[in-house]
Amino acid sequence: MAAMLALGACTSDPPSPEEEREARIRDRLDETFSRAQTDCILDQLDEDARTALDGEGALDADSEELAAYSLVLVDCVTVDTDT
Repeated sequence: MAAMLALGACTSDPPSPEEEREARIRDRLDETFSRAQTDCILDQLDEDARTALDGEGALDADSEELAAYSLVLVDCVTVDTDT
């Protein structure tokens, strides 16, 4: 019984909605980019682009979110992020 109580005390709280969203975005980016590139992208994305990337579809071609995302990609993918 004591072991079960101790185990229960070790469990963490469920992730917040923000943490869940961040994980979904990271998973989406990890399918295409290296871990260093994904970290760089996440460090630079603004809130609107993060919200758009959390959706299941592609970003709209004429959207400000795609323009912002594209600029971040140029910065994060064309430089050596492993240094």
